[in-house]
Formats: sequence, C-alpha cells, structure tokens
Amino acid sequence: MTGLIQIALKEYRTALCVSIALHVGVMLLLLLGASYKKPKEVVAPPKYLAAVVIPQSDVAEKKADPSKSKPKPKPKPEPEPKPESKPKPKPKPEPKPKPEPKPKPKPEPKPKPKPEPKPKPKPEPKPKPKPEPKPKPKPAFSDLDEFAALLEDEEQYVADLEQAMRASQAQAISAEQAELKDQYVLLIKQKIEASWVAPATKREGLVAMLEITVLPGGVVNTVRMLQSSGHTAFDRSAMVAVRRARNLPVPEDPALFDRYFRKFSFKFSP
Repeated sequence: MTGLIQIALKEYRTALCVSIALHVGVMLLLLLGASYKKPKEVVAPPKYLAAVVIPQSDVAEKKADPSKSKPKPKPKPEPEPKPESKPKPKPKPEPKPKPEPKPKPKPEPKPKPKPEPKPKPKPEPKPKPKPEPKPKPKPAFSDLDEFAALLEDEEQYVADLEQAMRASQAQAISAEQAELKDQYVLLIKQKIEASWVAPATKREGLVAMLEITVLPGGVVNTVRMLQSSGHTAFDRSAMVAVRRARNLPVPEDPALFDRYFRKFSFKFSP
C-alpha cells in the first residue's frame, strides 16, 4: 500500500513540474512578442534621373493651384497584426498501468499429526466356571409316614417365614404412619390454636382433653369434652376454637384417616 502511494506522489510531482514549465514558456513568448518592433523599410534612390519637360501653361496652373501640383503622399501600409501564439496544450499524462497484485501464495496445509496408536486392551481373564453344586441325594423313605412328617415341617417353615415377613412389613408401615400421624397432629394443633381466643380470666398451665370426630376431607363433625381443665371459660373457649377451625388438615390416605383421625382425642394446652 505504501509503494502505491509513493508512485502516485512521483507522478503528481512530474505533472506539476511539466505544467509549471509550460506556463513559464508561454509567458516568455508573450513578453517577447509585445516588445518586438518591425524595422522600417529603406527605399533605395533611383540609379537614373529622367528629365521631364513641362510646358509653361502647366507650370502656371500649378502655381495658381498649389494643391494640384503637389502629389498626394501614399498611405503607409498598416502592419499586419501578428497572430497571437496560442499556448501549447498540456500533454495529458498517460496513465501508468497499475501493477497487478501478485497472488498470495496459498498456505501449505500443515500435515496432520498422526494419531498415536492406542494400546491394545489387555484381554480380561475369563472367570473360572464355578463348579455346579452336586444335587443332594434324595433320602430314601422306608414308608409314607416319614415323608408326610417331612412335608409338614417344610410347610410350617414356609408359613413361619411369611408371617415374619408380614410382621416386619407391618412394623415398617406402622412406623411410617406414626411419623405421618405426628405431623398431622401438629398441623391440627397449630390451626386450632390460631382460631382460639383466650378468655379474660385465663390462668397459666390449664389443660383440657377433647374428643373430636371428623368427616373425610377434614370437616369437624362433633366436639366433646373428655376431661375438663377446671376452668369453665377456658373449656368453653377450647371447644369454640375447634368449631371455628372448621376444616382440619387430615391425610388423604383413607386407611391412615380411618385409623387415626376419624375420631381422636386432642389435648388442648396453648
């Protein structure tokens, strides 16, 4: 790019020098033409004189009219105007051919690195085949009584095993249900206490035991006092708080609801 700019600057300087030289030459020609004067023509005298006899009558007439005797002077020829020298037209600078851009050499593709050979996986040792257990020899029974006794023992063993499995499952279910029961009891307590309005004559440490029956969905059906706190106003406020709660949070599982929350005792001690 800088090379092209330098070439363009050289061409511009050359054209400027040529233009200045042409203008200076035209000015010199005009100055020389203005100061140039054409030299006067010198008329050479005639080599021979010719005598002319003029009669006296003509001489007398010329004396009488001197204007006729004198010959009229010839008019001087006006100098022809010199044609003004026109300035030579400036030669148009021939456009220099632009240097064709050299094609950039294409980058040679880099040789791809050869992938390193992966180590061959070692063959895993095949597991040795386990020896098949030999079938136990069946006992030879002498009679049918011994065979029947053995069959009863096996049936009793299977029954005991099933009973133990059912007991463990029931224990696991009961533990899970007990945990859920505690969670719902806490939610019910929070809702009833939020609906409770303390009486004016309330004392600290009062406890009332209530029996609550609930319909599916948590709607309170009945409230009954199981054990009074000994403070009539407090007992009445506890029963009113349960009725104000209306819908209690109970589990959706019918089995869990029927077992713990259809009819339950509630200890009210805010």
